Amino acid sequence: MLISIYVARRARGDDHKCAANRWERWFRSVRARRVRLLSLSLTEPYHSATRQAAAVYLKNRVYSSYFIDTTARPDQVPIPPSDRNNLKSSIIPLIASSPSRAITVQLAGALKNVVARDFPEEWPTLVEEVKKLLSSGNIREVHAGCVTALEMIRAFRYVLRGLV
Repeated sequence: MLISIYVARRARGDDHKCAANRWERWFRSVRARRVRLLSLSLTEPYHSATRQAAAVYLKNRVYSSYFIDTTARPDQVPIPPSDRNNLKSSIIPLIASSPSRAITVQLAGALKNVVARDFPEEWPTLVEEVKKLLSSGNIREVHAGCVTALEMIRAFRYVLRGLV
């Protein structure tokens, strides 16, 4: 269903685009399994533009809703803890299986926001995961380890500037 939203958005007719916008609003309102649906849309053999649209949506969703002060923004629905755990367990394998640089860049942006919020308290195994990926014999896993290490550095790049 999510894939049909992205496919319909690229359609030429206004009817398809309106339907896609309705489905996207519905998808935003569904709390459970959003991250799992997005990860399926990124791993299944769909058109690259569809996969990139899913990656952009994931990055924007993580940026806007991963952590929200609900008193300041009551209209925004935060990502529930179960989806956060699913995201943390699937984002690095998604980067490793990414077919293009454009999708990897979007996923890396989402990863940076997750790392900035959850590392090291909520994600203590991240360093060990990166070490495992970097020592792997699979070039895609080594690349995912490099991207993850880079995003870890980017997440805290300016935090330590005042302490040094």
